[in-house]
Amino acid sequence: MIPKGAATVDPPVRIVAIADAPEFLEFREHSLRGEDLEIITSTDPLSGLHLALAAPADVVLLELGMPNCRGFDLLEKTVRANPPPNVLLLTGECSTEIAVETTQKRAGDYLRKPISVENLWLRMRKFVDRAGERHKAKKISHDLSLTFQFEGIVGWSPVMLGVFGKIQC
Repeated sequence: MIPKGAATVDPPVRIVAIADAPEFLEFREHSLRGEDLEIITSTDPLSGLHLALAAPADVVLLELGMPNCRGFDLLEKTVRANPPPNVLLLTGECSTEIAVETTQKRAGDYLRKPISVENLWLRMRKFVDRAGERHKAKKISHDLSLTFQFEGIVGWSPVMLGVFGKIQC
């Protein structure tokens, strides 16, 4: 039995993709389509950051080399969210410095462009799976708190369940 007020549908994994080229965003959206994903794209870095933080994103695809914006600055702001999303950086450059800075600034991974659909999905898969597990754990916790409460009092211990049983009689 599902407790009253319990959610019955898992929310989709929310992916926000931020890049300056609309055709590249269309490619990403098309290549990731399917399953239970909500994909939001933005060609404007600040709007994309707002989208990633306003309704928290599970995964952020972030292009490093955008005009009028330093991708690492957006990365720093993104990983400060609570909880922080997994960030996959996309770059046309590949250097030791980029790899080191990516790690220091807590990006989950990075890919060098051009990117194949298979490679993008393989890298994204681990982030999508982790986000799905977090969603399920949150739902279970919510459902348990609804199940083990009485008149707003929450208790999971056997003693509290016994108290609830006596009060209800």
